[in-house]
Amino acid sequence: MGLLKKTPAPDAPDPKHLTIDEIMAETELERDAREYAEQMRAAQAEADAKREADRKATAEKAETELIAKLEARAAVRNAARAAKMDALLAQDDDQVPPPSWLVEGVIAARSLTLLIGKQGHGKSTVAESIVQAVATGSDWLGRFKTRQAKVLVVQLEMIRAMDESLRDRIAAGAAIDLAEVKRGAARTYADAARR
Repeated sequence: MGLLKKTPAPDAPDPKHLTIDEIMAETELERDAREYAEQMRAAQAEADAKREADRKATAEKAETELIAKLEARAAVRNAARAAKMDALLAQDDDQVPPPSWLVEGVIAARSLTLLIGKQGHGKSTVAESIVQAVATGSDWLGRFKTRQAKVLVVQLEMIRAMDESLRDRIAAGAAIDLAEVKRGAARTYADAARR
């Protein structure tokens, strides 16, 4: 088996015997190619920066428009609330019905009540005592009269591990069928799981 020797094309210069002019010409071509590549990278970076600036400008414009819409809606709602408040304030005290109390002087029926405080300061304990008093119709803290009513407890902090002792205390005091409460809770959990 003979070895084939690759022979250069007749017009190709022998790399061992390049002249200074040929070396300079090759160096200029390499420099031109490098400059062209750098120019292309710079043009690409500039195009990318422009696209990013356009994207940011579009997002900022959309955000500004959304904020303006939300502020306009809030202004309409606030104007309606102000009109209702003005109408209420214009009424004589004789015309405003007294509140119907769940917990006398503390919690009005059909109202929103917030318990606010730092973690560990007894909000849940206070809420449980109010729930138990309203569910049983007993005085809250032995001092505030309550009107017995149905109670729904939604504990988002411990939704799966609702304190069974609270359920038991409420059920015992209010003559609630605890088995029905547990079946209802099981249905509620099953419905939530299907969603």
